Amino acid sequence: MTETVVSRGEWAAHWPVPVVSAAGMAVSMLPLYSLGALIPSIQHATHWTRGQISFGPTILSIGAVLLAPLVGGAIDRFGARRVALPGLALFCLAVGGVSLSGGSVATWWLAWTLMALTDVLIKTTVWTTAVVGLFERTRGLAIGVALSGTGIATTCLPYLATVLQESFGWRGTYAILAAGAAALSLPLVWLWFYDAGDRPRKDAGRREPAHTSGMSLGPALRSRRFLQLALVCLLSSTCSIGLIVHFVPILKDGGMTARAAAEVAGVIGISTMAGRLLGGLLLDRFSACLIGFSACAISALACPLLMVDHSLAGAITAAALIGGSGGSEIGVIAYLVPRHFGLRHFGTLFSVMSALLTVGAGVGPWLAGYSFDRFASYDQALLVAGPLFALCAILLATLGAPAPLAEPALTAAAR
Repeated sequence: MTETVVSRGEWAAHWPVPVVSAAGMAVSMLPLYSLGALIPSIQHATHWTRGQISFGPTILSIGAVLLAPLVGGAIDRFGARRVALPGLALFCLAVGGVSLSGGSVATWWLAWTLMALTDVLIKTTVWTTAVVGLFERTRGLAIGVALSGTGIATTCLPYLATVLQESFGWRGTYAILAAGAAALSLPLVWLWFYDAGDRPRKDAGRREPAHTSGMSLGPALRSRRFLQLALVCLLSSTCSIGLIVHFVPILKDGGMTARAAAEVAGVIGISTMAGRLLGGLLLDRFSACLIGFSACAISALACPLLMVDHSLAGAITAAALIGGSGGSEIGVIAYLVPRHFGLRHFGTLFSVMSALLTVGAGVGPWLAGYSFDRFASYDQALLVAGPLFALCAILLATLGAPAPLAEPALTAAAR
């Protein structure tokens, strides 16, 4: 009964934070999940190859590698709110700037470079840092709600981008998406986003010390468990985002129309939201490693299905498998990091994970596009992705139980 009261107290006090974090996560996914639907239009208008176009997300990954640890340290020092607000404003401006790309592919890459400098300010670390510091008893569910924003993006953006480009072209689509993202996210974050170190919003100019329990930074970074989680982040993101970004072209090459493929791709988003919410509930009750193992194993099944079954039912099933399993994988990582290493350096530690997720998100689409350019088919990329998902499942299954860590006390508002 006491645990139930505490859990309800957490949500009564802080429920806007994971909800607003979901909106922020959706905005951060805008470049990736709109690109797949726009690739054919961009290729037709510019005559760039799919590999050249798909190199844009790779630039995001380079920026994440270089900047994410610095951003994580800034979050630990100044708080998630002070990073998220300017980051969102600059990011939306950078997305709108993609519409100004010229005829040379170099201008396309330059636009993605500007996005890379701002994208790292609103990645997963910002939103999860606020959530894990405010929620303890129902941390898994809170993380699931926050990360469900990527499911919203996956559901809406492919279809929205497809419809917009039919009327406004791919350049106009980027401009409209950027303006809409700014109008949605900035007021929400200004009014209702904060973390455990913040005073009430009316006195948000000063910060109280946040939780400091957990492992020292050096030992945590050198530990076997951290390295295994880092490899899971890199490999699973490479495979899953590569499949998601190219999912519409994969279905079109299988004979579907652009609209039908975009509608089926929306199933990925719906199943991602379901996977993250269900995964969050399960994380508060069962082994996180077991849940992660199951998710990666399910992802592996989607790859041969896309190769051998080009029917509508097969496409919908593959979309549900990719979205549902991928939706819980990232939640598992966000849950395991504070369990194994504590909250003392969570911003820095998870920023490394977030950087690797972004590396995979950038490399995966490029590798899939390069594979298509080389072999005129996505089958080779699918043949590689399946075993890599299986390897991620093994890494999670062999992670082991976390060492005992002193958990921070519940916030006064949640008591």
